[in-house]
Amino acid sequence: MNASTTICPHAPRLDAYLDGDLTADEARAFERHLPHCPACERDLALAGRLQAELAALDTEPCPDDVFDAALARIQALDRDRAPIPSRRARTRRWLVGAGLGLAVLTAIPFLRPTPPERYSAAEVAQARQDVELAFALLGATTRQTTALVRDGAFGRSASEIRDGLALPR
Repeated sequence: MNASTTICPHAPRLDAYLDGDLTADEARAFERHLPHCPACERDLALAGRLQAELAALDTEPCPDDVFDAALARIQALDRDRAPIPSRRARTRRWLVGAGLGLAVLTAIPFLRPTPPERYSAAEVAQARQDVELAFALLGATTRQTTALVRDGAFGRSASEIRDGLALPR
């Protein structure tokens, strides 16, 4: 597989592998794939170096006055915002959005014209690679958003978040 021109079909699993979101069987399958795919090996090594460099950075505690000012601002915004829709309303909105998105994705093949024959095989391959990358990024974003919703990060006040993190008042 040529890493510079082709996206590996296993590439979307790299983030899930690094985050520990794959099942044991999926993780083993991905690990068996690595020795045969220079692109995935390269991306995994790069991500490992990045994690190591981030872990090695010095951290500075947030000064109490800065933290208190930020928390007061968040709480003021929390008081001024509109009420959060019910879970049922959020679910309904999500389902409507997902349905519309699916309808658009389903309609795209029927709406787009047949590409003229002047596109070279390299241009078509590049376009396919761009679309596959876009879907991989969309999948990663969807997983992150799902985790936020699953963990209940939305709809909690600043004081609930602070109490959940056991932060000083």
